[in-house]
Amino acid sequence: EDPEIEEHDDHIEVNGVIINKPFVEKPVDADDHNIAIYYPSSAGGGCKKLFRKVGDRSSEFYPEINEIRRDGSYIYEEFIETQGTDVKMYTVGPDYGDAEA
Repeated sequence: EDPEIEEHDDHIEVNGVIINKPFVEKPVDADDHNIAIYYPSSAGGGCKKLFRKVGDRSSEFYPEINEIRRDGSYIYEEFIETQGTDVKMYTVGPDYGDAEA
């Protein structure tokens, strides 16, 4: 059964659960590395798309994109601010995480 999704300026609601922006949208397919981060209007809105590194770039910001993708299956998670440090998570469990900065 398809989830019930409502979009608002600063959050989405998935099956009654509110997820505030900024949030991360990841494809369910782990081989698909096209990840998006959606920002709230208070931060200027927009979407940063992350992808496998091409040359010296691994992301691009789109100020006009504020709506989630509807062309597949996605996981939505809270975006955790790192003050500009790139963090790569390898393993996440209920009480731990293994990462590299």
